[in-house]
Amino acid sequence: MQQNRKDYRKKFTSTGVVFLAGELLEFVSYDVSVKGVQIELVPGDFISTVADVRNILNEIHSAEVFVHDLMLSAEATIAWVRDDEGKILLGLEFSDVMHNADKLWLQRHYYRKSLAADASLLLNEQEIAAQTIDISKDGVKLGITADAELKVGDAIKLFVPDRALKALAVVVWLNQSPDSIEFGVRYINVS
Repeated sequence: MQQNRKDYRKKFTSTGVVFLAGELLEFVSYDVSVKGVQIELVPGDFISTVADVRNILNEIHSAEVFVHDLMLSAEATIAWVRDDEGKILLGLEFSDVMHNADKLWLQRHYYRKSLAADASLLLNEQEIAAQTIDISKDGVKLGITADAELKVGDAIKLFVPDRALKALAVVVWLNQSPDSIEFGVRYINVS
């Protein structure tokens, strides 16, 4: 007996982020299967309409997606796009899925995208040159080569000109080696 395709889909509402054509966009998922997910995009700075998504589909069909409640990261292909009463709906088909149910405590809350960009931070009135390593909705991983007195819990002002990002952030972890420091910050306030 042949079953309907909908029999294999589960209604599931979750938040997440999708990296599409260089922009990190938030979404709400509506249903999910082992092969893909249907999402509603929250409009961003550059991708804000169905027409924008269709224009992107002339160039690329792939995206990277993170479904928060499932702790699922995947590379995906955009199968379809449609406008539903002003909402941007996308159907994504997974091609490479990663999930680690045994070690959820190690998983991040949001998808992180590799991003190498110049940055600067202000710590105790001292300006320090930095380089971003990856970025997410709630923080950024940075690297510095300067000999700085940086410790977990320090509040910094962060500037990333390429992303037009200005934020007050707190250092949540750091790894120090003889010639550099890598550290993660969580945003407190973004302007």
